[in-house]
Amino acid sequence: VVSYGEGMASIRTSSNLVESTIADLVEVAPVLCFLMVNFQPSTDTLDVATLLQHHELTLDRLFARNGQRATIVIPRILHGIVPARQQPEATTASRWINSTSGKESLVSVRHAVDYVYYIDGGSRIPSSQQNNIGTRLDNDPTQAPLPMTRDDVDDSAENDDLAAILQAIQSSNSSRPAAPGPRSIAIDDSVPNAQQETINQEVEPASHSKF
Repeated sequence: VVSYGEGMASIRTSSNLVESTIADLVEVAPVLCFLMVNFQPSTDTLDVATLLQHHELTLDRLFARNGQRATIVIPRILHGIVPARQQPEATTASRWINSTSGKESLVSVRHAVDYVYYIDGGSRIPSSQQNNIGTRLDNDPTQAPLPMTRDDVDDSAENDDLAAILQAIQSSNSSRPAAPGPRSIAIDDSVPNAQQETINQEVEPASHSKF
């Protein structure tokens, strides 16, 4: 979500901007933004309820829940959920907006998956990976910082807007369950090709298995 006003939100997908009402947004775990950045489900064959079930299965495979074996292998995580041709490469990087600072950064699929698996999932980090896991989901050591813009100098008003967006989405969806996961983000369930790279939620280590 990159802007908000009068009950409408502008959502940045991998290809363009999509306008949506807050009522048409649901919450999902942030790592799904990166894993499903190329996923283009059809509303003719996949409804919202089924899509959310797929989201839950994806998280089960990351956290060894509900009989699933934990894995960080992307094709295994997405097997039977996202067609092979729409699965991202580990090096695929997407822009992420930090809801606290308003800063944008590039985050690779590999870092997002590893961060959630090791930090949120509480798995032991191999010594070879110690320097590859950032302090936050949006702190990917493999990506160069984005150039600072004029908006970065004083973005306090923008930060207030981001907080208002998240609060409005949560209030609008208070009557329906959110998708499972330790950190929630907004996607547009009314636009089949809206990719989930537009989430504005800072992720920090969780004390339990949440995304």
